[in-house]
Amino acid sequence: MVHAATGSPVASEILSSWTDDALENPVEKKRLAVALLVELMAYQLAAPVQWIKTQDCLFSVAEVQRMVEVGPSPVLCGMADKTLRNPSFANSSVSLLHFERNRDEIYYVHTAEEVEVAVEAASTPTTSVVVASAPATQSEQPAASPAQAQVSVGVSSGAGAAIDDVPLPAADIVHAIVAFKLKQPLSGVSAQQSIKMLVGGKSTLQNEIVGDLQKEFGTRVPDKPEDMSLQELGAAIGTSSSMGKCSQPLVARMFGSKMPGGFTLSSARAMLQTAYGLGSQRQDALLLMALTMEPAARLGSDADAGTWLATVAQAYAAHTGIAYSATQASSSDGASQGPTVSSAELKKVRLREIEHIQQQIAVLARYAGIDLRSDGRTAEGYQTGAQQLQTSIDNITAEFGDDLIA
Repeated sequence: MVHAATGSPVASEILSSWTDDALENPVEKKRLAVALLVELMAYQLAAPVQWIKTQDCLFSVAEVQRMVEVGPSPVLCGMADKTLRNPSFANSSVSLLHFERNRDEIYYVHTAEEVEVAVEAASTPTTSVVVASAPATQSEQPAASPAQAQVSVGVSSGAGAAIDDVPLPAADIVHAIVAFKLKQPLSGVSAQQSIKMLVGGKSTLQNEIVGDLQKEFGTRVPDKPEDMSLQELGAAIGTSSSMGKCSQPLVARMFGSKMPGGFTLSSARAMLQTAYGLGSQRQDALLLMALTMEPAARLGSDADAGTWLATVAQAYAAHTGIAYSATQASSSDGASQGPTVSSAELKKVRLREIEHIQQQIAVLARYAGIDLRSDGRTAEGYQTGAQQLQTSIDNITAEFGDDLIA
């Protein structure tokens, strides 16, 4: 079979002197196996991929209706999707699935209506952050107790006036994803260059970026996106109403791994809206920029997180040319003072989020038929039994003394 597939001279030599007795010798058997494996791998690496013939076999001969790709990104799904747009496949109906991106469709995970309602409710922030006015000078500011600690967010005193919300340009998403994959700030990645030029010949990285863009925008990604400049690619895709299936998990992962426990994505969005006057789509654009300014390690406190968010907000203002309406108040020594967000209020926000999460867990448990209280009731039963035994021991001790128990 190996010889028929490869025409290998090494395989020909092995077959010319072949005897079944060789398989009885473990050493010779191992040598033959290694020779065949090396020969197959050599031909595998040297032979052309023949992807066009593979697709013709899948979609024309075998008439495959469902293709599942297993790999780090849906690169083959993207190429197959372009093939299926050809008029010759106009009558074909093929589902192109990636094992990670389309997990629910592959494993047939169906969601009950009540769970969908719970998830939708979870995605809508219902909490708010109270912004207090900062004092005009440091000399007028009373000493704060630990419970009244304040978190500076680096903007003017009072709530920021609302800034007109604008649709999220796809170019911003493309720029942010490429910069994130290259581990560079936005300023270090030129939007006038193509993905192929930016990756410097690293085909694996190029395929990962293209796969992420296809995951984010789906079929809106044009053919050969790696050859277009980032600006042209963004213009070809258009605008987006929100972050997609690639960028949204990246932002969530950043907040989960680099922010302190009390500083959640909902808290950050509330601060951006209240203190800076940014609408939901401008918030998305700012958070995309934040991906390229991700802290190297988890921040230690809400104050550190507030300072980091203020830095991102100023960078976003400089990048987009917007100006926050209120001016920073200056202290007597010239240092700027921004509005402050009470850490007690942040704690309340976190407690409300935890309560909401607990409610979602209860909904999911009811849907799955899981009794969350079963272990608790078992523990309570053990505790009641232990108390009864202790009461019996205490009664015996009171009647007969410690000597009987000993």
